Amino acid sequence: MIKADHKKWARILFDFYIERQFKRSFSSFNLINPPPEIPEGTSVLFTPNHFSWWDGFLIDLICKKLYPSKIFHILMLEEQLKRYYFFNYLGAYSINLNDARSMIESINYTNNLLNKPDNFIAFYPQGEIQLYGLENIKLKKGFKRVLGASNANYLVVPVAFKFQFEEEKLPAIYCRFGEIIKPANISGDYKLFEDSFMFNIQMLEKFSTEKKRFDTLF
Repeated sequence: MIKADHKKWARILFDFYIERQFKRSFSSFNLINPPPEIPEGTSVLFTPNHFSWWDGFLIDLICKKLYPSKIFHILMLEEQLKRYYFFNYLGAYSINLNDARSMIESINYTNNLLNKPDNFIAFYPQGEIQLYGLENIKLKKGFKRVLGASNANYLVVPVAFKFQFEEEKLPAIYCRFGEIIKPANISGDYKLFEDSFMFNIQMLEKFSTEKKRFDTLF
């Protein structure tokens, strides 16, 4: 597997680039509920939905704007990370779904990251890009293995994103945070996580339609 290799110069270049791309591609980035408070000394595992090429950039912006003291990490398919290797310098690490030994190594690496309280990890339970919509979501079982293997003191937070066209030429981004989940509560009952993940997307659909906003990131 490919481990994360953070570089400050890469972060500076990327932030300059991606902020301009966001503003050229979207009209606004809207939070429809308050972001969860993560206690000091606690690592956090965010579990976003996965429906577009932009998804990694969305969760990276959440970390940068709302949790600036945390160190960003994101799990990517190894074939994609090899193709876009620059992301490795921003905190991306890999998993190879066709290699059982590599998968175990990636899960163990994730658990090691969770043992360090400054870390913010993004893990996609869908495992791959799927069409937006509840009827299209199929969660992989790999996330269950992460929960069952780690003894770290961390928190799990479902988060959902959606693009929506409104009065502007460019689409708006909507984001909703799910309830904080303690891993111990779902390691033996994975359906609890599945239900929380899906419920958060349902609530995103409801509130984005009503155009309620808690705050905006741009």
